Amino acid sequence: MAATGAAQAAGLSSTWTITNDYDFRGITQTSHEAALQGSLDYAWDSGFSVGAWISNLNFDNCCDEKVELDLYGGYSKTFEGGIGVTVNGVYYTYPGASLGTGLPNPNYWEVNVGASYQNFSIKYWYSGDFGHYEDVFKLISGGAVDSAKAYYVDANYSFGLPKDITMALHAGFSGGDYWDNIGVVGGGPSAKYEDYSVGFSKTFGDYTVSAKYVYPKVDDAYKVTEHAFANNPRAIISVATTFQ
Repeated sequence: MAATGAAQAAGLSSTWTITNDYDFRGITQTSHEAALQGSLDYAWDSGFSVGAWISNLNFDNCCDEKVELDLYGGYSKTFEGGIGVTVNGVYYTYPGASLGTGLPNPNYWEVNVGASYQNFSIKYWYSGDFGHYEDVFKLISGGAVDSAKAYYVDANYSFGLPKDITMALHAGFSGGDYWDNIGVVGGGPSAKYEDYSVGFSKTFGDYTVSAKYVYPKVDDAYKVTEHAFANNPRAIISVATTFQ
């Protein structure tokens, strides 16, 4: 989604992907099941862009979830020498989903800023109420815990290999009050964690085939190996195509 949200050329485009697992920062959003994902993006020559992205979900039906629909927009610019900057906002929505009786829907905002140099990029993401979880923490803790602020920092580097194969390396860190307070309300350590991946991709005509190995580094208290929000190491394969 982050890639399609920063469209590279002016005009309308749509990217569709099928994958064996919807991975979000090392955590499955489909309980290790397949996902069909699509985006619709419009970019201007000025560097501004807007778009929407959709995917099926499977949280073991914890929240009446069916799909995720994200709306985003921002600005990106690449200067001479290969230096680039991006500023974006994303609104994550889960139509029809609910966190529980008397609680809000799980929709939430996130903003990010990033910089890049040639094939290396780094980005900082921030949410003042990650997963719309402030009210959940208040309910569970009797009002003692009321912050769900969270941030995510990731770095990515890609380079070409023989046979027109691209290798991509990724490292990310999730931290902030949201992850600390999961430990507070659960009586355990902070749930902050790291995620790493190494991937390979190759384009065949109009289709790009990708494979990556995801390795989340999570405290033992929060390791989940199956079903909803599993964060175990795993291989993910996807096929994508873009229409313009």
